[in-house]
Amino acid sequence: MTAAFVALASALICAAGYRLRGSVLWSRWTGRGVGTARIVAWGGSCALAAALAALHAGDLSADWWLPPAVLAASYGASTLPQWGSIDAGRRDGVRWRDVLLQSLRGAIGGAAVAAPMWLAGEAWWILPVAGAMAGPIYDGAWTLDVKTSHAELDEPAEWGELILGAVMGLAIAAAILI
Repeated sequence: MTAAFVALASALICAAGYRLRGSVLWSRWTGRGVGTARIVAWGGSCALAAALAALHAGDLSADWWLPPAVLAASYGASTLPQWGSIDAGRRDGVRWRDVLLQSLRGAIGGAAVAAPMWLAGEAWWILPVAGAMAGPIYDGAWTLDVKTSHAELDEPAEWGELILGAVMGLAIAAAILI
């Protein structure tokens, strides 16, 4: 298993997890609400990405506590408010305000996940930087406004979730592998 494969797998796992935690599919499949989706879909995918990277780096036995800590931190980060900024100013609000608020929310969430990385001696600084990309990612998703026939990817915010999840998964892997 190469580092590139681990990074790609982490990006794909977290993209799916972040999109699933915001999807109605979760409640349809499990009968559970958004709180469970945040823990299992998002926190679980982040923990799996951390475990894959730590396993590849040979750190999993020493830092066995890191994946559960990443799960808890990513769950906590997912409870941060959107401050009405998910539409990047397209439906309600001001574009620059919404982009800045999404970036702030992402940086705070990334910092939460960075805390256990810092304790483990990993490259923690990557996570708040990656999280701060949330504003430009959501803004770009609204600018592209891709339409598909798939009901779960027909809104720009859903594409933003998918892309941001991939970026955060890549950041988790990179923080451990660097």
